[in-house]
Amino acid sequence: MNNPLTDRIGVSKVENIFSRKGWFFREQHVKDYGIDGQVEIVDSNIPTGNLIAIQIKTGLSYFKEIKNDKIIFRIKNRHANYWLNHSLPVIIILYNPETDLALSYPVTDETVLRLGKTYKVDIPITNILDEEAFYALRQIYKLNFKSNRFNKLLLDRNLMEILKNDKDIFLEFSDWKNKSLSRTSIKFIYEQSNSLLEKSSLLYYYPNSETIDIVKNLVPWADLEMDFESYEEQKREQYANECFIYDKEDDCCFFPLSFEEWYEEPADIVPIDSDPEKSFYRVKLSLNDLGASFLTLINYLESDNKFEKYSFTYNDIRNT
Repeated sequence: MNNPLTDRIGVSKVENIFSRKGWFFREQHVKDYGIDGQVEIVDSNIPTGNLIAIQIKTGLSYFKEIKNDKIIFRIKNRHANYWLNHSLPVIIILYNPETDLALSYPVTDETVLRLGKTYKVDIPITNILDEEAFYALRQIYKLNFKSNRFNKLLLDRNLMEILKNDKDIFLEFSDWKNKSLSRTSIKFIYEQSNSLLEKSSLLYYYPNSETIDIVKNLVPWADLEMDFESYEEQKREQYANECFIYDKEDDCCFFPLSFEEWYEEPADIVPIDSDPEKSFYRVKLSLNDLGASFLTLINYLESDNKFEKYSFTYNDIRNT
């Protein structure tokens, strides 16, 4: 068993590392089954709501078994199963008080290796928990993408509810021209409690894709369609500025075609405006099958829990 003082040194060191980065470290003071704390990812001073569960091991003994520049960290069966089935992504942090170095490594189905009745994780000695490590920690949700997807759906639940109640939500985004790497942020525009609200995302990059692919992945619970009203409004302005002919003899302007004759409604999603750097889009959202099914699932999860409260099994009686 570890010395409690040694354990405290490790926890304090890890808390200091995350605090200097501006991430929120929350120690789990009530002893859990192999989790010492949680850290919340903060991006550009904005808490993201994305949490990582942390197991901290402090002491020289954890650094003694090294092979091929990897530390062999051995895990008991019960801990491996607990971490792999945890609702949050889990990382192991080993802290060496003699060198003042901390190593971190994710616990996933790919990194945990089974050895008969026990397990191990091979932690590269280069996986130092320093400034460069925080990029990898931000990506940890890609290793546990199923839970991350579910959590993001929970965060967007309010928007789904708005669409379900036949209220409008518009989404604006830009497509950068002459960029080899597709990128965009999105902005939701909707009315709630008689106020017009806006909600923006971070800037996302997506290699080998189109900008519309980024948008569809950020709002998988909705279908996109042109905001024809905004498109027509912009086209009317273009028509008024560009489609007239000046009659020098009579010193007047006339339009050879009416707006109705000139205007053509797009068959697909197209920009409503553009400048030399970007094309601007505005689309209208509608709840799709995924969004509707998710709301149905959430309504079930939050429904009357009398069965769970009052039902019991034979084992419940036997163990009382």
